[in-house]
Amino acid sequence: MLLTHRIAFRWHQFRDETQGLVEGFQSLLVNLVCLKLKFPEKQSVIVILDSRREAVMLWLLWLCNILPRYEVWVIRRAGDLELRLQRDFGGELLLVASARVFCKHYGLLVELRRQRRLIVL
Repeated sequence: MLLTHRIAFRWHQFRDETQGLVEGFQSLLVNLVCLKLKFPEKQSVIVILDSRREAVMLWLLWLCNILPRYEVWVIRRAGDLELRLQRDFGGELLLVASARVFCKHYGLLVELRRQRRLIVL
């Protein structure tokens, strides 16, 4: 009896987490399209994600010409983000981060958000 409760709990936990990830990605897609419509002149937009799967899905949507093409950074560790921000970031770039990335790397990204160089989706 205990094993069936654990399995049921894990299944519901998996379902809820997956639903949250899918809703977050859908929100990202809609906002990327709206961003391109609102700022058509802004060429230098970098999307910061923490999932290679999401990056591949964006790449596939760009190949199909469904989404505009943006540069994507897949950041797994804070050190990777620090190196990227020091090396590649200029004042003319606009950074777009998913909410998960912003929460994970809040200390590094909060100042960019205050400077209005970062949009959190």
